[in-house]
Amino acid sequence: MNGRVAIAERIFQSGFSPLKISQYVLTIAFPATLFVLVILQPWMEPSLLITDVISAAQMVGAERCCSVYFGALSNFGILNWTVAAGVSLFTGLVLFIMRAEATLIRFLVLSGILTGWFALDDMYLFHDQFLPGIGVNENFVLLSYALAALFYLLDSRREILKTDYVLFGISGFFLFLSLFSDVLRQVIDVTATQYLEDASKVIGIFCWMTYHISASARAILVTMKVIGDEATPLIRSD
Repeated sequence: MNGRVAIAERIFQSGFSPLKISQYVLTIAFPATLFVLVILQPWMEPSLLITDVISAAQMVGAERCCSVYFGALSNFGILNWTVAAGVSLFTGLVLFIMRAEATLIRFLVLSGILTGWFALDDMYLFHDQFLPGIGVNENFVLLSYALAALFYLLDSRREILKTDYVLFGISGFFLFLSLFSDVLRQVIDVTATQYLEDASKVIGIFCWMTYHISASARAILVTMKVIGDEATPLIRSD
């Protein structure tokens, strides 16, 4: 049993074997290809699929509002955030029941909370519209998000380094590129910066989701290997 678990565990660790490099390439290629298809398709205005539903509705006005495809790519990102948050929090609960290491549980719970907040931000436009609408500066909100992400990174660094940290780094790079493009767009508002921001965000969120699914699977496998058949769950079935 432990031998099979050890082999499966290595699948979710970082590395540069041909298999892992192929995994990274495919993880980036899938959302990137999806974004390109959205841009090139001839049936609908790409910006209406890329942006959020509310912004799309504001762009077309009352006469053309609304359609089911508005915000399709944005909603895809929200689903990715939600999956990552749900998997992380559920795995944290499972490991708590299995009495796993506290640091591992903390890592998963923090991942779930931070990711869940990002999902809510994308869904309800907290930093784009809601908070600026009540007088909170958008740059201040973005700075607070960056500080929260930095705290998460520093607090979870040991656990992250035990997982597929290359995939985590790829995700962080694209999300940072999206944030940088968002700030750059305030100075150079051209289509290229908009596409760069949106493409980077789609790729970054998908990689973030893939990473947290991988990290959650590894956490369960590691806990199974450590505690084995001697585990004493807090909840027992008679």
